[in-house]
Amino acid sequence: MIFSLGCIQTAMHEELKNGEDIMISNAGKIKPILQAERKARNPQTGEEITIGENETIK
Repeated sequence: MIFSLGCIQTAMHEELKNGEDIMISNAGKIKPILQAERKARNPQTGEEITIGENETIK
């Protein structure tokens, strides 16, 4: 069972890395998106920082 889940995870990772959408029956769609650069604040110091653009899934 663990081997099968590892294969599925690897296949999903490769598809997302290539910019492909993944459809999971009865659950929805996973797709890669590019988050734009944004401003944030360090909660300990209050200093404003810039977080660069980042690729993630939605």
